[in-house]
Amino acid sequence: MDNLPRDELEKIRAVLARLPEAVASSRFAEKLRAKSVATGVPLYQQDPDNPEMIVRIYPDGRRERGSFVGTEFVAEERFQETDS
Repeated sequence: MDNLPRDELEKIRAVLARLPEAVASSRFAEKLRAKSVATGVPLYQQDPDNPEMIVRIYPDGRRERGSFVGTEFVAEERFQETDS
């Protein structure tokens, strides 16, 4: 994945940009969260404050902002989102 052409990366970013719309359904989002907790696998979403970044959400609610380098997620900083 680290050698993807630029146009492929743009396609991936476009898909990630549409994910919040797909997850807007609270029922679907709740199922994803429950699956994450049950399996211990984090969820990933596009950072709403910076579309170039990804947010990893752990089953316990902790969040990390970062990006993928090849197939590995590299955290840039820890942060906690607050609900408005």
